Amino acid sequence: MENFQISAPADRDAFYQLYLYAFNKQDSVQRHEFFDARFNHATDYGIHAGGQLVSALYSLPFTVNFAGQEFKMRGIGVVCSAPEFSGRGGAGTLMTAALQDMYAEARPCRTSPRLRSATTAVLATSKYSTRSTMN
Repeated sequence: MENFQISAPADRDAFYQLYLYAFNKQDSVQRHEFFDARFNHATDYGIHAGGQLVSALYSLPFTVNFAGQEFKMRGIGVVCSAPEFSGRGGAGTLMTAALQDMYAEARPCRTSPRLRSATTAVLATSKYSTRSTMN
């Protein structure tokens, strides 16, 4: 599978500009600082076309305590495409890449039968999943 992860400073700036453009947001110092903190902490994904970033999202790691046991999880945010590239599958492609990466990191699911069962059910019904069961 193609690697869509981005991390270069130029990608961070392009992602921020795409975010402002796609969501019709105004630039501000606070918004830029908030975005940069997440970009730097997340696994970031992007698709380029014609030398420009046209679709992007980030996957933020966090920890959840479930039934007294801690699990590493991820949340997906700022899923965006330039309006002129919407409907071309960019966001779906990046969602698939991020979900496959999360699935590959799913080792905590093996430690709790209840969580494994819940995760399997979610993945089995997800239109983005390429696997229907957890190992």
